[in-house]
Amino acid sequence: VKDSLTGLLWKKELSPTTISWSDALNYCENLKYGGYVDWRLPNIKELSTLIDDTRNEPASVFPGILSDDWLWSSSTYTFNKSRAWHVRFVSGQISPIATKTANDTLYAICVR
Repeated sequence: VKDSLTGLLWKKELSPTTISWSDALNYCENLKYGGYVDWRLPNIKELSTLIDDTRNEPASVFPGILSDDWLWSSSTYTFNKSRAWHVRFVSGQISPIATKTANDTLYAICVR
């Protein structure tokens, strides 16, 4: 899905299941999709461009994102390096609550 405002190209589907932060990084970095091999996990600024501040439940019209989906970003939380920023698409909430350990699993979406 091409975002005409940012110029970013997004994979239309999320990761098939929830995965850890390190698995999300690997999933995107190793993705071969749509004839491209340079996919990556978006940083928090890029991921937040999928939020529409005028919407709620879901806070995005991006295809394939359900209202309850939490998505990883590649951005580490500055004040606690064991946490990563992520977005909840039911409300558009941006948070660093999830840890980068294998215990916390969220969905991933890839960008190029």
